[in-house]
Amino acid sequence: MKPIRVLLVDDQPLIREALRTFLSQSEEIEVVGAAASGQQALDKIENCLPDVVILDIRMPDMDGVETTIKIHKLFPELAILGLSSISDKHRATEMLQAGAKGFLTKETPTTEIVTAILRVAKGETYVSTSIFAEELALGQTIEQAMEALSSKLLTHREKDIVRALARGLTNSGVAEKLFVSPRTVEKHRQNIMQKLDLQNGVELVAYAYRVGIIDD
Repeated sequence: MKPIRVLLVDDQPLIREALRTFLSQSEEIEVVGAAASGQQALDKIENCLPDVVILDIRMPDMDGVETTIKIHKLFPELAILGLSSISDKHRATEMLQAGAKGFLTKETPTTEIVTAILRVAKGETYVSTSIFAEELALGQTIEQAMEALSSKLLTHREKDIVRALARGLTNSGVAEKLFVSPRTVEKHRQNIMQKLDLQNGVELVAYAYRVGIIDD
């Protein structure tokens, strides 16, 4: 069985080298390259041909969400693992919505990082257990916590509605475009706003651009 090819993307050299050092100890993983920015990552993917990209979410030129959107559009089969210095369910949700397959914190144990790589390489979704510390303390299982997080992600139909609303269509206009009733559009809109914890249409448009639902 061929090892999983991994590209490391982080603007901190010490983080890149630490990741390279311990991942290279696994026979199931091969580190094929490293990049210090989102643009470098895009430039290296075609040459390195990774299966998984481990991507820092805070970088100087493009942040993790923007980089994920661009990578996912160009290489939709490539698994992306977001990497953050903080446990943030909101950022984890944004990364998954943008096309990432997983989200880890930099405090994640090395054995769990290996597990995450193996899981996302198979097409599964993996989020660091530390993200769910609050849920676990309340007696939930990881599976239940993941299900709750997944419920925050928009469906294809909801994305269609957000895309249309963000481009200025009224409920009636969206209904005509998607062949549904205005009442159905309004119900979807209310569910979307509640799901994303947004207050108004301006925030909805900003979110749509932020996670790549609309890009023009």
